[in-house]
Amino acid sequence: MGATNQVTCDKIQFIILHKIKLIKIKLPNDTFVIAEYIGTVKFSKLFIIFNVLYILNLIFVQRLIDDMNCKLVFSSKVCQIQNNATV
Repeated sequence: MGATNQVTCDKIQFIILHKIKLIKIKLPNDTFVIAEYIGTVKFSKLFIIFNVLYILNLIFVQRLIDDMNCKLVFSSKVCQIQNNATV
């Protein structure tokens, strides 16, 4: 089963943040966390993620790739996000 939302624990990343009804989220290790905020995270002028849950510092790669039509390229020190339309 895949992720349905992006999440982060860094409140400073949000440019918009709204309180929501509590959402219980099951993690891959079978533990649960609670999200009580959702918002928008802006990494740059062209890279904005909407409906990010404020809980912990994870980005679900498959959801990001599907939603943004992009490709992620990982190395030992960096992760590049490339737009599929321009690659």
